[in-house]
Amino acid sequence: MKPAPDFLAYEEEKPIDYKRYVFLIKKNFYVIFTFMIITATLAAIYAYKIPNLYEASAQLLVEFTQSSFEENKGPTWGGNDYTMEFYKTQQQIMIGRPILTDVAKVLQLKNFFEVNTDEEAATLLAGMVSSNQVPRSRIFYIKVKSSDAKVAANVANEVSRSYI
Repeated sequence: MKPAPDFLAYEEEKPIDYKRYVFLIKKNFYVIFTFMIITATLAAIYAYKIPNLYEASAQLLVEFTQSSFEENKGPTWGGNDYTMEFYKTQQQIMIGRPILTDVAKVLQLKNFFEVNTDEEAATLLAGMVSSNQVPRSRIFYIKVKSSDAKVAANVANEVSRSYI
C-alpha cells in the first residue's frame, strides 16, 4: 500500500494567538488611525463635490384605439406585433424632437440652458428625458433628471401635456 501524499496528511490546527494581533494593532495604531482619517477626508471631499441630481416622473396611460378597418380583423390586444409596434412608436413620440421643442418653448428653457434657440434647448433636453413602459401594460413613465428639482418636475409635466 502506498503512503498518502504530503498534502493529504493531517496537520494539527494551531490555536489562534489573539495576543499577537492585539499587540500588532497597538503597535501600528497611529498608522491605522492616520489611514482611516485620510480615507474619511477623501470620501467627504468626493461626496461634497458630487452635484445634486433630481429625478421627476410622470405617469401616462396610452389607449390603443382601433380604426374601423382594423375592427374587422378581430381583437388586437393579445400582444401581437401590431400593438407592440404601436406602443413602441408612442414611446418614441413621447420623447421625440417635436414634443421636446414644444416643451422648451413653453417653459422657456433656452434661458435655463443659456442657449440661443429652442431647438438647441430641445437637444439638451433630450439627454435629460427618458420614457419607459411598464411591462405588459399600457402605462408609461416619463422620467426627467436635472440638477434643478423644479425644472425636472416642470419638464416631466409639460412633456406629458404636450404628448396628450
